[in-house]
Amino acid sequence: MAGQGAIVYVGCYTVGAGGHGEGIVAARRDLVTGALTPLGTAAATPAPSFLARHPELPVLYAVNEVTDGAVSAFRVASDGGLTALGSRPTGGRRAVPPRGCPERPAPFRGQLRWRERGGVSARRAGDARGTH
Repeated sequence: MAGQGAIVYVGCYTVGAGGHGEGIVAARRDLVTGALTPLGTAAATPAPSFLARHPELPVLYAVNEVTDGAVSAFRVASDGGLTALGSRPTGGRRAVPPRGCPERPAPFRGQLRWRERGGVSARRAGDARGTH
């Protein structure tokens, strides 16, 4: 994925979620015009409906809108490639973006929070404990 411009990631609903995508698609954004050039599927993951970059680490999180809900993490390489780091259940289909993301809708059923060392915490609303 090397080249000029910034890499942009787009989450696509997959077949199991009523869409036609394959997961996370990468595109190169021209820094002058803003035009996007598709680069193809960067990561095959089910129904990544919301994506968020970690504020400090080279990690991209995807909220997987599947039956039981999940959040997946990917290491972002310097060339923009993604490597799966793992996935954790959220306890419900309506997983929402991590706390601190202005795009997080309300009301919400569960929540994800950034953890001190770069992971996320997923928990159901009203549950004081979480899945780390």
